Amino acid sequence: MVSVNENTSYGLERAMSQARVKPLWVHYRELGSRQPDSAEQAVTWRWSELQEAIARAAEDVSMEDAERRVLVLANPAFAPQIQTTRNLIGAIQILNPGEKADEHRHTMSAIRMILDADGGYTSVDGEQFEMSHGDLILTPNWTWHAHDNTTSKRVIWFDGLDVPFVRYALDAGFLEPHAPQDFLGFASRLAERWRWVDHGLVGSDQTMPVVPHSPRIHYPWKATAAMLDRLEPSADGHVLMRYVHPQTGQAVMPTIDCFMLRLSAGRQTLRRRSTNNAICVVLDGEGASQIGDSTFSWKKNDIFTIPHWTWASHRAETDRAHIFTMTDRELYRRLELLREETATDAVDG
Repeated sequence: MVSVNENTSYGLERAMSQARVKPLWVHYRELGSRQPDSAEQAVTWRWSELQEAIARAAEDVSMEDAERRVLVLANPAFAPQIQTTRNLIGAIQILNPGEKADEHRHTMSAIRMILDADGGYTSVDGEQFEMSHGDLILTPNWTWHAHDNTTSKRVIWFDGLDVPFVRYALDAGFLEPHAPQDFLGFASRLAERWRWVDHGLVGSDQTMPVVPHSPRIHYPWKATAAMLDRLEPSADGHVLMRYVHPQTGQAVMPTIDCFMLRLSAGRQTLRRRSTNNAICVVLDGEGASQIGDSTFSWKKNDIFTIPHWTWASHRAETDRAHIFTMTDRELYRRLELLREETATDAVDG
């Protein structure tokens, strides 16, 4: 055992060992610091490197062998646990033509950002939502959900879940792998929730039940692009849009907060950092991001992380670029642990 200090008696060391206690005065700096000091680095997954694994998984793994054909983006900083950031995992899910991933549900919340699809659908509590490139689809905590590729082409999307937080940090993971035959009888509550807030209209004599997650499950790319067109660019040329719960104006889920970033060609954004963690998915365009001391170039469908409390700045090299960002920002906000900073100087690029 390491000596507590030169003046500590052997008797005290032995007493602490037997009582299973540790001296705070020795470990004080381990329990607190002036600011987060994680050694985690940004990680990138290039689509050009993912494509072979995607193709082989699609050919070699049947839906009978795997309930979900999913490739998880494993950050080596967290090995042996399989996770992408401290509280989130990102993954790629593949459905071949005619395949269906049957209904299941779990206490982990999830989002789907569609990368390659022109049809097919995700169903959430029995409601079907068609999948197209750039669409965001939510599968909230404990909702039955399934995926069905009714097209003649392979469908691919990005999965994002709060597995590390719910399963590893809280040990609150529950999974029901098969829906009961009559689940549609009680699953219609989703449609009941959404009809209260559709199009921002509600009957004046109606009471709107507020639910923890957004009752809007499907955020189509067409609506996202239209909103980005209407927003004025910031001083550094970027436009940032947040997906929100229509009843509260806050994040779409208690643990997941999602954004769409539009970058203008040749404009370097100001450096920003936050206590939250982020997974970024390039929807289109090319460019580069400076994250901490490293610079990463990126193209369509590339994925990269921004660790918490790490300076990050982005630049598009094409006329326009769009980056979808999944974060755990809402989790930090609710716990009153969210801190955000913007540098006053742009990064030379």
